[in-house]
Amino acid sequence: MINVIIVDDHPYYIEGVKKSLDPHRDKIMVTATALTLEETRNKLNDDFDVILLDLMLKNESGIDFILELVKHYPQLKIMALTGETDPDVLYKAFKNGAHSIMMKYCEHDELTKAIKDIHDGERVIGKNVPPFLYKMDETEKKTGSLLTPREHEVLTFLACGHTRKKTADLMNISLDGVDFHCKKIYKKLGYNKLHKVIEEAKKRKIIG
Repeated sequence: MINVIIVDDHPYYIEGVKKSLDPHRDKIMVTATALTLEETRNKLNDDFDVILLDLMLKNESGIDFILELVKHYPQLKIMALTGETDPDVLYKAFKNGAHSIMMKYCEHDELTKAIKDIHDGERVIGKNVPPFLYKMDETEKKTGSLLTPREHEVLTFLACGHTRKKTADLMNISLDGVDFHCKKIYKKLGYNKLHKVIEEAKKRKIIG
């Protein structure tokens, strides 16, 4: 059973999600809910497996809260369940450590699959989530990035544990296209092994 906490400032939305997740059918149990971040802090403990977190709460930032969760609850899988479509916001949430970005009104099957996938160690971007991985921090924009936006997107997916084929599917490009970008990435970062490329990219703060 996957133990879940839902954080959202709309109680009716919380109830809707809670009712849709059947512990017997889905093997997902909503064991707590919260309307504010302070309430969330009071309820969180190591027993939770996944948090469904709204990014834009009343006068509070779920985006910044992700950093707090990563620091204090490293085992917790974080799903940003949001109605936000601003690529900058979505990119920042993902870079801060969200394991999944999902639209609030995704279908039941997509939501349950994403919860199970991130619980199993994957990172998931929902079907209707606007493209955002091409976005870079203002610092990267000012100083220039070693990688092109497309190369950065490929490397981000690979660093999340996706295969080249899965990366191609997620980016809606061919496998040959992913291979082409990988050759460029490997050459720019000076390694021919993926784990070394990822280590170097994180060291240079190219990816989070």
